Amino acid sequence: MNSSDIIKLKPIIRDYLSGDITQTQVIRKLKKQESDTWHFVMDDDRILFRNQNSKIVINTKVDSPFSTAKQVPVNYREINNESLNIIAETKLLIQDRLGNKKIITFSGTARRRFDEKKAKEVIKKFLNQISPDKYIVLTGGYHKGIPLIAAQVAKDNGFKTLAISPQVIKTLRGRKKLQDLYDLEIIEGEDWGEESFLLSGVSDILVIICGGFWTKLEYTYARKFKKKIFLIKNLGGFSEEEEEQGKDIFHISPLQIGGIRGKID
Repeated sequence: MNSSDIIKLKPIIRDYLSGDITQTQVIRKLKKQESDTWHFVMDDDRILFRNQNSKIVINTKVDSPFSTAKQVPVNYREINNESLNIIAETKLLIQDRLGNKKIITFSGTARRRFDEKKAKEVIKKFLNQISPDKYIVLTGGYHKGIPLIAAQVAKDNGFKTLAISPQVIKTLRGRKKLQDLYDLEIIEGEDWGEESFLLSGVSDILVIICGGFWTKLEYTYARKFKKKIFLIKNLGGFSEEEEEQGKDIFHISPLQIGGIRGKID
């Protein structure tokens, strides 16, 4: 983010911290200011602004949030020997704890509005094409949106569930609802996006439903790793907007999911 971006955002955040506007209103205002060069998320007691190179965290529980906010580098992993070794070691851990199975990952919208009923139907249809004996279901472990729905549906249908998340997820109050939802949780990195290389790296299949900045990052890693990717159409977000074509990229609508069994394995 550059200084002009920060100048535009300060009055909006001040209004929110002073109680002059609600959380819904501040999200709407920040969304209007959001651009291709930066992205924001709101978690418990903080607002995170981030791009491909740096981040700023605004702590909403301190008296002078702007005085403590500093722009610092992010740690999006490059694909090199170190990151490949982490992926290999994690695969061995998963195999030891959950069995030698393939991994299907559901990535997508976690914080913003979307058609949850349709998304749930999509996930159910996907899981109906595969067996719990052969697949583990992986998500980013967030307590809302696609990660939560996918883990719940998977658990209800007898699948082992796995979450790969950054350290910051442990600070979220909504984590309480995830008790007993995951058979294995793996922490990688400090903040959002720093776990994305690992989530995509251990996956065999990536199913993207809606999504935004972080979902796009996981998609980018999955492309580098040559993973099989399903982009779900007609539900909005990144999976609707992305048009890249490729041998292992499938653009499908919810109505087409019943006929994809041969494309999964």
